[in-house]
Amino acid sequence: MGGVRGSKEKGEEWVERVADEGTHMQTEAKVLLTLLYRRENRPMDAVHVLEELIRKYPRNYVLQLEMGSMLLDAQEKQRGLEVFQRTRKMVRENQQRFGRMPERLQKALDRKIEELEEGGAQMAADRAE
Repeated sequence: MGGVRGSKEKGEEWVERVADEGTHMQTEAKVLLTLLYRRENRPMDAVHVLEELIRKYPRNYVLQLEMGSMLLDAQEKQRGLEVFQRTRKMVRENQQRFGRMPERLQKALDRKIEELEEGGAQMAADRAE
């Protein structure tokens, strides 16, 4: 993080250790790890941590949105689209209380799904030619 002195590697090791072995701050360390992995362009590492967090906090729609974004960053576009589509379905059916997602996020999710679906359709059309 900005303005902090020390070894980035040692800091990351410390956060990973707390995320793996910690008792009091384990969840916070895992959230911090996803941020660190994003910053270091390691989206699949972030995906693995997010999977753990989603199992622990299944009602947190933000984790689902972050998972979809990380998959897109990892060039896993189909998997990212599937996460977003599943999340939209959960919002519409209020599964896990996802219906509480703010309307502006729901609209952004819809736009992202449309963008990805259009991109996939265009890629399929390009391959057919």
